[in-house]
Amino acid sequence: MKRGLLIAATVIAMMSQSATAQQQTAENRHERRTQSVEQRAQRMTDRQAGDLSLTAEQRERLYEANLKLAESQRKIYERRREEERDRMADMQKHADKYDHKLREILTSEQYAKWQAAEQQRKEQMRRKRHDAAPCKGRPMGCKQAKGKCANNNGGDSRACQRSAGN
Repeated sequence: MKRGLLIAATVIAMMSQSATAQQQTAENRHERRTQSVEQRAQRMTDRQAGDLSLTAEQRERLYEANLKLAESQRKIYERRREEERDRMADMQKHADKYDHKLREILTSEQYAKWQAAEQQRKEQMRRKRHDAAPCKGRPMGCKQAKGKCANNNGGDSRACQRSAGN
Protein backbone atom coordinates (compact mmCIF):
# COMPACT_ATOMS: atom_id res chain seq x y z
CA MET A 1 0.00 0.00 0.00
CA LYS A 2 2.79 2.42 0.95
CA ARG A 3 4.66 1.47 -2.18
CA GLY A 4 1.60 2.22 -4.33
CA LEU A 5 1.18 5.63 -2.69
CA LEU A 6 4.86 6.36 -3.20
CA ILE A 7 4.62 5.46 -6.88
CA ALA A 8 1.46 7.56 -7.31
CA ALA A 9 3.10 10.53 -5.59
CA THR A 10 6.18 10.19 -7.79
CA VAL A 11 4.07 10.08 -10.96
CA ILE A 12 2.08 13.15 -9.90
CA ALA A 13 5.28 15.04 -9.08
CA MET A 14 6.79 14.14 -12.46
CA MET A 15 3.65 15.23 -14.32
CA SER A 16 3.58 18.52 -12.42
CA GLN A 17 7.23 19.15 -13.18
CA SER A 18 6.67 18.36 -16.87
CA ALA A 19 3.73 20.77 -17.11
CA THR A 20 5.75 23.51 -15.42
CA ALA A 21 8.68 22.92 -17.78
CA GLN A 22 6.39 23.13 -20.81
CA GLN A 23 4.94 26.41 -19.56
CA GLN A 24 8.41 27.83 -18.96
CA THR A 25 9.52 26.74 -22.43
CA ALA A 26 6.55 28.52 -24.01
CA GLU A 27 7.27 31.65 -21.99
CA ASN A 28 10.96 31.52 -22.95
CA ARG A 29 10.06 31.11 -26.61
CA HIS A 30 7.76 34.14 -26.45
CA GLU A 31 10.41 36.14 -24.61
CA ARG A 32 13.03 35.29 -27.24
CA ARG A 33 10.70 36.35 -30.06
CA THR A 34 10.10 39.75 -28.49
CA GLN A 35 13.75 40.46 -27.63
CA SER A 36 15.57 43.30 -29.31
CA VAL A 37 18.53 42.50 -31.54
CA GLU A 38 20.89 43.78 -28.83
CA GLN A 39 19.27 41.61 -26.16
CA ARG A 40 19.52 38.56 -28.37
CA ALA A 41 23.20 39.24 -29.12
CA GLN A 42 23.88 39.73 -25.40
CA ARG A 43 22.09 36.46 -24.51
CA MET A 44 24.11 34.58 -27.14
CA THR A 45 27.35 36.16 -25.92
CA ASP A 46 26.61 35.39 -22.27
CA ARG A 47 25.89 31.74 -23.05
CA GLN A 48 29.02 31.37 -25.20
CA ALA A 49 31.23 33.21 -22.72
CA GLY A 50 30.15 30.89 -19.95
CA ASP A 51 30.85 27.81 -22.06
CA LEU A 52 34.18 29.00 -23.48
CA SER A 53 35.84 30.97 -20.66
CA LEU A 54 36.49 34.02 -22.84
CA THR A 55 38.71 37.00 -22.12
CA ALA A 56 37.17 40.48 -21.98
CA GLU A 57 38.48 41.31 -25.47
CA GLN A 58 37.18 38.03 -26.91
CA ARG A 59 33.82 38.65 -25.28
CA GLU A 60 33.57 42.13 -26.80
CA ARG A 61 34.51 40.88 -30.28
CA LEU A 62 32.09 37.96 -29.93
CA TYR A 63 29.30 40.36 -28.94
CA GLU A 64 29.91 42.41 -32.09
CA ALA A 65 29.83 39.25 -34.24
CA ASN A 66 26.65 38.07 -32.51
CA LEU A 67 25.07 41.49 -32.98
CA LYS A 68 25.74 41.41 -36.72
CA LEU A 69 24.34 37.88 -36.91
CA ALA A 70 21.22 38.83 -34.95
CA GLU A 71 20.65 41.89 -37.16
CA SER A 72 20.97 39.88 -40.36
CA GLN A 73 18.68 37.17 -39.02
CA ARG A 74 16.07 39.77 -38.02
CA LYS A 75 16.17 41.27 -41.53
CA ILE A 76 15.71 37.83 -43.08
CA TYR A 77 12.81 37.10 -40.73
CA GLU A 78 11.10 40.42 -41.49
CA ARG A 79 11.61 39.98 -45.24
CA ARG A 80 10.12 36.48 -45.07
CA ARG A 81 7.09 37.78 -43.15
CA GLU A 82 6.55 40.54 -45.71
CA GLU A 83 6.83 38.09 -48.61
CA GLU A 84 4.26 35.83 -46.94
CA ARG A 85 1.86 38.77 -46.50
CA ASP A 86 2.30 39.72 -50.16
CA ARG A 87 1.73 36.13 -51.29
CA MET A 88 -1.44 35.82 -49.22
CA ALA A 89 -2.77 39.15 -50.54
CA ASP A 90 -2.05 38.02 -54.11
CA MET A 91 -3.82 34.70 -53.55
CA GLN A 92 -6.84 36.51 -52.06
CA LYS A 93 -6.98 38.84 -55.08
CA HIS A 94 -7.06 35.85 -57.45
CA ALA A 95 -9.69 34.11 -55.33
CA ASP A 96 -11.86 37.23 -55.44
CA LYS A 97 -11.56 37.39 -59.24
CA TYR A 98 -12.52 33.71 -59.47
CA ASP A 99 -15.50 34.28 -57.18
CA HIS A 100 -16.66 37.18 -59.36
CA LYS A 101 -16.41 34.97 -62.48
CA LEU A 102 -18.42 32.23 -60.79
CA ARG A 103 -21.16 34.71 -59.94
CA GLU A 104 -21.35 35.62 -63.63
CA ILE A 105 -21.43 31.97 -64.79
CA LEU A 106 -23.63 30.25 -62.19
CA THR A 107 -27.24 30.86 -61.21
CA SER A 108 -27.82 32.10 -57.66
CA GLU A 109 -28.91 28.57 -56.57
CA GLN A 110 -25.83 26.99 -58.15
CA TYR A 111 -23.58 29.62 -56.59
CA ALA A 112 -25.10 29.03 -53.14
CA LYS A 113 -24.62 25.28 -53.57
CA TRP A 114 -21.00 25.84 -54.65
CA GLN A 115 -20.38 28.10 -51.65
CA ALA A 116 -21.72 25.47 -49.23
CA ALA A 117 -19.56 22.76 -50.82
CA GLU A 118 -16.52 25.06 -50.76
CA GLN A 119 -17.05 25.87 -47.08
CA GLN A 120 -17.31 22.15 -46.27
CA ARG A 121 -14.13 21.44 -48.25
CA LYS A 122 -12.26 24.18 -46.37
CA GLU A 123 -13.40 22.77 -43.04
CA GLN A 124 -12.26 19.28 -44.02
CA MET A 125 -8.87 20.65 -45.10
CA ARG A 126 -8.52 22.53 -41.80
CA ARG A 127 -9.30 19.36 -39.82
CA LYS A 128 -6.97 17.29 -41.97
CA ARG A 129 -4.17 19.82 -41.53
CA HIS A 130 -4.68 19.81 -37.76
CA ASP A 131 -4.78 16.01 -37.55
CA ALA A 132 -1.61 15.68 -39.64
CA ALA A 133 0.31 18.30 -37.65
CA PRO A 134 2.68 17.28 -34.88
CA CYS A 135 0.87 17.20 -31.58
CA LYS A 136 3.46 19.12 -29.60
CA GLY A 137 2.96 22.86 -29.57
CA ARG A 138 0.25 24.54 -31.58
CA PRO A 139 0.34 23.99 -35.31
CA MET A 140 -0.39 27.00 -37.44
CA GLY A 141 -4.12 27.64 -37.51
CA CYS A 142 -4.81 25.15 -34.73
CA LYS A 143 -7.61 26.18 -32.40
CA GLN A 144 -6.99 23.34 -29.97
CA ALA A 145 -5.48 24.13 -26.60
CA LYS A 146 -1.77 23.48 -26.37
CA GLY A 147 -1.08 19.84 -25.61
CA LYS A 148 -4.62 18.76 -26.54
CA CYS A 149 -4.28 16.69 -29.67
CA ALA A 150 -7.35 15.65 -31.63
CA ASN A 151 -6.08 12.08 -31.32
CA ASN A 152 -6.11 12.36 -27.51
CA ASN A 153 -2.57 11.09 -27.15
CA GLY A 154 -1.45 13.69 -24.64
CA GLY A 155 0.73 15.57 -27.09
CA ASP A 156 2.98 12.69 -28.12
CA SER A 157 3.67 13.19 -31.82
CA ARG A 158 5.02 9.64 -32.16
CA ALA A 159 1.73 8.27 -30.87
CA CYS A 160 -0.06 10.54 -33.33
CA GLN A 161 2.02 9.15 -36.18
CA ARG A 162 1.42 5.58 -35.03
CA SER A 163 -2.32 6.14 -34.83
CA ALA A 164 -2.29 7.62 -38.34
CA GLY A 165 -0.53 4.49 -39.61
CA ASN A 166 2.78 6.24 -40.43
